[in-house]
Amino acid sequence: GAKGYWEYSAEEAERLMAPVEAALDAYVDTDPDEASRHIRRAEMRVFTYDYAAAAEDYTRAIELEPSATLYNQRAQAYANAGEWDLALDDALYAYELQGDVATALNLAAIQAEMGDVNTALALLEEFELGGDERATLAQVRAEYEGEAGRPEAGWAMLEDVLLERPGDSELLNSQCWHMGTWKYRLDEAEAVCTEAVQASQYGANVLDSRAMVYYRNGDYDKAMRDIDAALRSEPSLAASRYLKGLILIEQGKTAEGRREIAYAERISPRIVRQYERYGISSAK
Repeated sequence: GAKGYWEYSAEEAERLMAPVEAALDAYVDTDPDEASRHIRRAEMRVFTYDYAAAAEDYTRAIELEPSATLYNQRAQAYANAGEWDLALDDALYAYELQGDVATALNLAAIQAEMGDVNTALALLEEFELGGDERATLAQVRAEYEGEAGRPEAGWAMLEDVLLERPGDSELLNSQCWHMGTWKYRLDEAEAVCTEAVQASQYGANVLDSRAMVYYRNGDYDKAMRDIDAALRSEPSLAASRYLKGLILIEQGKTAEGRREIAYAERISPRIVRQYERYGISSAK
């Protein structure tokens, strides 16, 4: 079958995309003062893992038509390129410009990834919202509370919004993920996760959450079954590829495991950092 884009190395991707890149260069050069052309090329460069070049295009677009959205997009490019201080500057500036939930969530994510989870929490505490935004904020804050060593506080937030939305598959998934990532009430987690899986009609990201719980409980066979089901419906799910790699390495299939981890890192360059925050490392 066709290869997934993550299966190509950076070199292969560059070679394969050379004609497209040339066409995009010509497209940009036709009207270099048109911001949307730089944005299009930036998106293509993200697709080929060239985050530094993508950031350059976003910089040009920002010079032409500055917006909070573009600062956020450049922040992501910088973060993926490992330029964390630049990413934080952009996220802060986007939040100053717009000051809404979207820019706050972006800023908080970068602060948390840089190890400043309490600052991220303080930022999000300013927002008290209704409906979908309230549920989204509760899920993010629960994650950061877990990371700050207060998983019970995070759990209480999820319980609270579930009172308004009983059976909500996203919130149930967040509970399942919370239990797995922070090793919280692991003995009760399988039941919560199975309810979440069924409520989501076997959604890939929910199967991935349950796999994390099985992984924490040392039940690798069940974890792999969920991972393979998740990857069958969403082959580019970095979290499942990463966990699969870790399990394969644990099982002595080192080369196979390393390959899955490399795929996961191409899809999501910050995945290693993310899982280290959960106390899970691929350094074997």
